[in-house]
Order: sequence, then C-alpha cells, then structure tokens
Amino acid sequence: MVFLQSEGEQRFPKFIPPCDLNQHISHFILSVRKKGGDEFEPLSLRGMISSIDCYLRTKSYGVSILNDIKFDKSRSVLKMKLKDLN
Repeated sequence: MVFLQSEGEQRFPKFIPPCDLNQHISHFILSVRKKGGDEFEPLSLRGMISSIDCYLRTKSYGVSILNDIKFDKSRSVLKMKLKDLN
C-alpha cells in the first residue's frame, strides 16, 4: 500500500482495475530496492509478486498476476528483471 501511495494511488489494491494494477506492479518490479539501495535477490522478488497475488486471491480479486493475460506486462517485466539479476 505504501508503494501505491507513493505512486499517487489512493485505492486499495483489490479495488484497482487490472489494467491500472498491471502498470503499478510493473513499476514496482522495476523500482523496488532494499533499504540500502541494493537489488533484491531473484527469489525474493519473485516471492514478493507471489505474495501480492496471494493477497489479491484472499480479497476475491478475480484475476491472477501469475496466470491471467491481463497481467502479461507485469510477468514480462518480472521475467526481464529476474534475467538481469541472474
């Protein structure tokens, strides 16, 4: 929620349409860093996205970040970022 607020987003994730949430998640993947500025390990980053997906499932969001075509951009950005980190 803190990241969304920093992006100027006031809605809770469960109320954000997939097209908008896809953009936010893509930007999150590209910008998230540890407090010291270092990059997260690939497994940690993947775990964060899985946790967001799990949260949305518990809120009956209706689409999955990990499986739905509406989140193709997020998955593509994640794949690129993980490749860069390895």
